[in-house]
Amino acid sequence: MNIAQLTALFYTLISAATLVGKFFAFEKMGIEGYKSFIPLVSDHVLFVRFGERKRFWLFAPAAVLMVISFAAALILSFGALAADDVDWSDSLLAGCLVCAVFSLIMMITVIVTRIPVCQKLAASFGRDAVEGIGFLLAPAVFWPLAAGRFSYADPNGEENCTE
Repeated sequence: MNIAQLTALFYTLISAATLVGKFFAFEKMGIEGYKSFIPLVSDHVLFVRFGERKRFWLFAPAAVLMVISFAAALILSFGALAADDVDWSDSLLAGCLVCAVFSLIMMITVIVTRIPVCQKLAASFGRDAVEGIGFLLAPAVFWPLAAGRFSYADPNGEENCTE
């Protein structure tokens, strides 16, 4: 196996752990598990569940624009690398830089809008707010933990644990 195949395998395992853990955590929360597989739908469900509906409408466009601008930056950078006579003042590289900076700004917006939701999510599983950042930065670890070991208490105070 070469390094590219190992990297692909690693990211596949990380993604699988996140998706399976999120599916069972959604089930534990009383939400249909299939919703965890649909990118913006799963986020909308979490934002609404934890009372951050207005914040979702800042999150969603930022997430979509982040992906689009990141893809544009990649396409432009590959185009610049493929050209033989490109110097740093070319508009192609300038466009790549603009897309990359815009993608970074959108990524910061996505992170900032998700922090309160992740903290409330952690609190509903009986964890402190600092551990909520784990749902944001290490979802492959925290979603499976939430699905298996953490007990869930509804934000309205009702116990809904399936241990």
